[in-house]
Amino acid sequence: MSQDSQELNEISSLVPPERSRYPFYCPWAVPNPLTHIQDIWKRWRAPPLPPQRTIYINDPARNGGFCHNRISTTKYSIVTFIPRFVYDQFRRYANLFFLLIASLQQIPGVSPTGQFTTAVPLLLVLLATAVKEIIEDLRRYRADNKENGRRVWVYREGQLSEHVWTQVVVGDIVKVTNKAFIPADLLLLTSSEPQGICYIETSNLDGETNLKIRQPCSVIPQDEQGKGGGQSYGDHDN
Repeated sequence: MSQDSQELNEISSLVPPERSRYPFYCPWAVPNPLTHIQDIWKRWRAPPLPPQRTIYINDPARNGGFCHNRISTTKYSIVTFIPRFVYDQFRRYANLFFLLIASLQQIPGVSPTGQFTTAVPLLLVLLATAVKEIIEDLRRYRADNKENGRRVWVYREGQLSEHVWTQVVVGDIVKVTNKAFIPADLLLLTSSEPQGICYIETSNLDGETNLKIRQPCSVIPQDEQGKGGGQSYGDHDN
């Protein structure tokens, strides 16, 4: 028997029986028990979900508990601007350091420099940052209003009427025309193409410009298609 084989047998003899499937004892090769404890804790803390959710088509009064269709990418509001801006700025160690120095300089006899040597530059930097944050947030606010103000055809009360995107609720039957933006997550019922298929572009989501095929799903019973009613069953979002 060679020397390498003897060393391999000696190392293998040190491995416990339950870990004998690993050729060498490596801490990263053995399952971490802490991971299983964290998974159990997450499952215990997570609220139980029903097996599926039911959506009543064209009956918004029965579709309660869903969020609105308004999007908002703004970071601040008139009420939360000052506390959130101060929190975000002094969460950085550099600003916190200069704030501490400026505070110590206000005590007479502690610092040989003036009282406003550090405070004035710090205030100017914070003021310039605040102006920049306000301008950027106003741009996001205007972009949100432009997006929320788009209009789409919605089937309500037996007729098609035009509504803005924020007025679209869960269960509405929406008509999306050719080359138009999709106002929300939709289920395809039918289209003017053969077999009711449609082609969509998801460049705003994943950057892909290739058209993707979507097929219609049967969510409305045949006897209720004329009334615009019915139910849709689906799993919860991931």
